[in-house]
Amino acid sequence: MWQSGLNSTALFVDLASNSFFYLGDYIEEKYSEDLDYIMPLQECHDDEFTENDIALLDQMIVVLAHKSQPDLEEQIANKNALWYQSANDHAVFRNLELQPNSPTGLEIDMSLLIADAPRKICIYNGLRY
Repeated sequence: MWQSGLNSTALFVDLASNSFFYLGDYIEEKYSEDLDYIMPLQECHDDEFTENDIALLDQMIVVLAHKSQPDLEEQIANKNALWYQSANDHAVFRNLELQPNSPTGLEIDMSLLIADAPRKICIYNGLRY
């Protein structure tokens, strides 16, 4: 599944619909009084990931592990967030109101986050400084 990428339409729709057509062999939903969890059905094999992938995932766990769904949604819906600005510029919200579980096809220009740092832009674009 990792090879499908973070923006895989099929995986997004699978998660949004709770049907787990593609992910059914890998995850399951568990429920408690207060929370819903997505739990793995298989062990993770670290050899599928680079050291940088693992470091990024570890950092995400530290930052996001104790956040609730409303907290995460608030971060995404923050009007200063790049995702929100990009979605607003491309009428994504209107389209999602019409078809809530549909993929948006939105590509976010992450270089906008470092637009004021020329060295980082060069690295981002694969150029030498």
